Amino acid sequence: FSICNEKIKFILSIETFFEVSYTTSDIDELNKEFFLADRGSNNIKVINKNGEIIRTVGKMGQGPAEFGVGSPNLILISGEKIFVPDTMGLRLQILNTNGTLLKQYRLVSDIPVFPILRLYTTERDNLIGIYGQVLKGLTPQGPSIFHKFITFDIENRNIKEVYSTPETIINTKAIDVFSGYVFPVINKNLVFYAHKDDYKIEIFSLEGKRLSSIQRNAKSLSLSEAVKNYLEENYELAQIKAQGINFTYPKNLPIIRALTTLNNLLIVWTWKSWLENNFEKKDNKFYVDVFNINGDYMGEGIANFNPEEVIKIKGERAYLLCREGEKKFAKIGKVSIAF
Repeated sequence: FSICNEKIKFILSIETFFEVSYTTSDIDELNKEFFLADRGSNNIKVINKNGEIIRTVGKMGQGPAEFGVGSPNLILISGEKIFVPDTMGLRLQILNTNGTLLKQYRLVSDIPVFPILRLYTTERDNLIGIYGQVLKGLTPQGPSIFHKFITFDIENRNIKEVYSTPETIINTKAIDVFSGYVFPVINKNLVFYAHKDDYKIEIFSLEGKRLSSIQRNAKSLSLSEAVKNYLEENYELAQIKAQGINFTYPKNLPIIRALTTLNNLLIVWTWKSWLENNFEKKDNKFYVDVFNINGDYMGEGIANFNPEEVIKIKGERAYLLCREGEKKFAKIGKVSIAF
């Protein structure tokens, strides 16, 4: 790839589209069957290409292939094994495709994070990536936490820390709408960690060596009342507000909104792009910055899908969960690149 004046186009051709329960939060695929983590039903739904439920795996409970409240919220299929956290059960379960428990590991003791926020495949046998939260301590304002990315060898239980984020305090009295995080991504056994309040992306090896970083000048944009109102109309935030919970806002919008990766490219979607194109101009395309995996800027890109809705990409195949009001849909298809 080389820098060019024309925008790099990322085109999602949807092959499968079906409605899912609103509590579905992750999706993966094996042998043309889709595995959905449904935290509301405490099970994994196995779906065919028509959106029909073939079978379910798991139920509420503490036994093998059972899940506590709010789980499973993640699922990863690697080497024909299903990796699925049980957050309330403080464990990561590894199942076969029929739902039989093969192994389980305890969170905090075996795997030093709680909860697990995202799981990743790598190009190495028996090695997965885990992004999770760590409780540092308690303060009068709320818990002090940080995030950690680790690799975990499921055969020998070897753990390697790739990076940790700075500590932050979660205010339990009022929710900061922008207190979330930009999920890291993996490409070619490289881990990309974005600082959402600055245009800085650090690149690490799976062994935890910091290799390089991407830094660009980016101006912070003020947060308008119109944007605040729009965000609070979001179905999930509206549900929280209905419970009497208050929101707080920073003065300015964050810089980076989402990362995703395809082939040898890193795709960066910014809040500035969303504000100027999607919010103000009502454009239904998504304008992104494109880098190669070494961190070199390749040019501007344009996608026909929302980068923030991408749950995972395997090869050229993308898995998205899309919210539309009180409904949620799964979209699966191939992403092609055009110049």
